[in-house]
Amino acid sequence: MSLLGFHLRQKLFKANEADMEMVGNEFAQLIDANFPVQRGSVPRTAAADKLRTQWKNEEFQNLVDQAKSTGDPRFTDVVFFLYDLAGNGADELVQTLKVTKTKAATDHRSHDARVLLTGSLSGITILSEPSSPQVLKNKLLALATMAKYKSRADVWLALGCIATSDRLVDAIAFIKDPWKADPRVRQVGGASPR
Repeated sequence: MSLLGFHLRQKLFKANEADMEMVGNEFAQLIDANFPVQRGSVPRTAAADKLRTQWKNEEFQNLVDQAKSTGDPRFTDVVFFLYDLAGNGADELVQTLKVTKTKAATDHRSHDARVLLTGSLSGITILSEPSSPQVLKNKLLALATMAKYKSRADVWLALGCIATSDRLVDAIAFIKDPWKADPRVRQVGGASPR
């Protein structure tokens, strides 16, 4: 119960500089306080609300909802990946998407960003195209595949946006397979593993 409470409260990531993380019984107490309230057998108290963080970002939630709305069972991994960013990581992702989109709208050129997530073998590619959905479709997966390879990552999320679109994101791709050296990618991309 302590591990479940720890995960629900702050995911299963250890602190940046820590070699080990001790999980105390107070996390199990959060489950004990929250579970009966969720079942409706006891009234809601302040203790029940301590299990979940109160952070909210409506634009990020729209992105998660967009991933859910595909109806593709493989996008479950995308949703979990995004939820792992919740908090500062999610706020920074939304901000990076907006900045990239604004640049493409301003100078009518393609712009991209790569975010390598510390503490995991994963990252995100963001690509913003001025107006062409077809160009976005053609470039997004290739750009994300190269970024994943160069970063030696196992999991990579690709988010594409059209600068003129009302939506924050217009295309999503997800690559989930263990990194392995590929001489063909090294030759084409010019990246060599260290």
